[in-house]
Amino acid sequence: TRPVANDASLLSQAGVPARRVTTLDAGDEAFVGGFGGLLRPRLLVPSDWQRLPAAVHRALLVRRRIAAETPRIRGLAAALAWHLFGAIVVLLLVAQPDTALGLVRFSLGCTLWSFLGVLVLPTPSRRAVIALDQAAAREVGAEPVAEAIVTLDRWQDDEPARTPFVETIFHPVPTPTARIAALPDSAPSLAGAWRVARLALPSGLASWSLLGRAVHCNLGRPALWWMLPGD
Repeated sequence: TRPVANDASLLSQAGVPARRVTTLDAGDEAFVGGFGGLLRPRLLVPSDWQRLPAAVHRALLVRRRIAAETPRIRGLAAALAWHLFGAIVVLLLVAQPDTALGLVRFSLGCTLWSFLGVLVLPTPSRRAVIALDQAAAREVGAEPVAEAIVTLDRWQDDEPARTPFVETIFHPVPTPTARIAALPDSAPSLAGAWRVARLALPSGLASWSLLGRAVHCNLGRPALWWMLPGD
């Protein structure tokens, strides 16, 4: 990735300090950026957003600004807690990494634990996506948020609808149809753990999980190994 110029005027309209944003060209339109740092995060946003109408671009920046306040930390904390608990389970029930064979067994055990997370963690992730959509819509209106939802999905999965079973088990981001239908509802708080299912994949490297670079959305795409496609 490489940094490109920010639109200071648009950032000001979105309530985002220009000094806290870096726009990156990742060479992959599925790249949606993320955050740099912990206490005062820098927003890392894709240059492809600059191709969008100003109102849609602003809606995305507003939504990301809201995510930086608490949902981001909640999702990251949940992902790390998932791996910490899994590592303890593997240490107690599978193997300890005190020999070469033990290290291999520990790694494989944590990889299986990560796969369990692929099945379990999408549910709190979807709740947070809906809550963030609603929070952004209350600030900038539902129409630009809906257009942003449809556009980003087209750049990624291009799957406007799917069966409830498939979505429940495998997808941390609801379909555009479901997200847009939920926009009129008013969420009292930012529920769920934002992007926990996606953050759990690269952070699994801390426990020697091998799954982070082997899922369909980032396989063979280095720009997406840490900042995976998302909402």
